[in-house]
Parts: sequence; structure tokens; C-alpha cells
Amino acid sequence: MKKTSMLLIFLFTFARIYSQNENEGAILLTKGIKTIDHAVKHWNKSEMDEAKAILAKAVDAAPKDYRSLYWYAYADYQLAIYFLYADESTRDEDAGKRHVENAIKSLEKAIDLNKADADCYALLGSLTGMKIQFNPISGMWLGPKSNGLFQKAVSANDKNPRVFYLMGIGTMNTPSMFGGGTDKAIGQFEKALSLFEKENMDSSADPLLPRWGRDGCYSFLGNAYEKINETERARICYQKALELNPNSSRAKTELAKLKFK
Repeated sequence: MKKTSMLLIFLFTFARIYSQNENEGAILLTKGIKTIDHAVKHWNKSEMDEAKAILAKAVDAAPKDYRSLYWYAYADYQLAIYFLYADESTRDEDAGKRHVENAIKSLEKAIDLNKADADCYALLGSLTGMKIQFNPISGMWLGPKSNGLFQKAVSANDKNPRVFYLMGIGTMNTPSMFGGGTDKAIGQFEKALSLFEKENMDSSADPLLPRWGRDGCYSFLGNAYEKINETERARICYQKALELNPNSSRAKTELAKLKFK
């Protein structure tokens, strides 16, 4: 009887601690999501670092919550973009590569916890494609691996806009002889935007799940239209991106360039 009572006390204490950790993890995750969202919209690197630190604590508090791992990876993804693509003055390939590798590790852990999440597969597919730039010959095996991850994302949820948005970025940067091309990417971006519209109307979604990407998708669609000399369509896309995020440095820069065309 005494052993049974002690076991019950232990189980009760363990359950209480676990619950407290989960609550702490949810609070930290909420704060981290708000911080990284604001950081990306204003393209503030120090705020991205702050968000990543908060999300690291969220992962530590609730290591079995795949959402924390996803958002932690997303912070690394945005930092990789900052170092690899945003501006020549901030380019640092070594730092960018570290963030890509860190994000991949976090997403692989997240997928181990939830093998049915489309956002995890899509972001992992995008990051896998990003790795090719560090060793171009790796495209022979990383290209098909990236495509396979995107197909898993589509199978998991073919109504997720970020799946087609990120797929479109990869398609636009892949030569047509390897299955890419601008026309194909335009179709994927347009499909993503249609799905973003539906997602935006859904107020019942879990606030801890991803809802980012709509303004960026308009900017990339604008880039794609420019590639096929559809300048006016490109202009409209950049303007729509700025309507969604007036601080979008990408849309501002691309729209300014069009003044000289």
C-alpha cells in the first residue's frame, strides 16, 4: 500500500511538472512567433536573433512539441536568407550555411515527432534545395531529395499555401532541363496565392501554426513576371506585397527598379 501511494505521488508530481513545462513552452512559443514575425516583416537581424533565443527556450521547455522545432528552424531559415541573399553588405556564406544546417536538423526532429505536417516537409524541401549552392554538383542528389520532400508536403496537405510558395521558389531557380522554369513557377505561385486567400479567411486555425509567406509570394511572382517581360504584372505584384507588408524591403527594391524600365 505504501509503495502504491508513493508511486501515485510520483506520477502526480511528474504529470504536474510536465504540464507546467508544456504551458511554459506554449507561452514562450507564442512570444517567439510574434517576435520572429515582426523581425521578418521589418527585416531586423537583431530581432531575428532575439526570436531564435526565445524559440530555443520554447524547445527546451517542450521538446516533444514539433511546432517549437518548426519555428526554431524557421528563425534559422530567415537568418540564412539574411546572410546568403538579402544584401551583398551582409553576405556571409559560412554563417548562412550554419543556419541552413541548423534548420535542417530541427526540422528532421520535428518530422520525427509529426510525420504528417506539410509545413515541416515544405520548409525542409526548400532548405535542402538551398544547400545546392554550397556544392553545385550536389544538385544531382539534393535536387531529387528536395522534390521528394515537396511531394510529401503535397501529400500531407495539398491546401497549404506555403507548400506551393516554397516549391515555386525552387522551381524558378531550377533550369527547365531539370524540371524547373519560370512558367511552371508562376503557376505554383498563383496557386499558393489562391490558397493564402483561403487561409486568411480561416480564423479557426491554431495560432501556433504557420501563416507566413503571402507578401513574399507576391514578390516572387513579381520576379517571375519580370523574367518573362511582363513588367506591368510584376508591378502589380510588388504593390500588392507592399499592401500586405509596407516594410517589405524586397518589394520596395524591385518596385524601384521597375521605374527605370
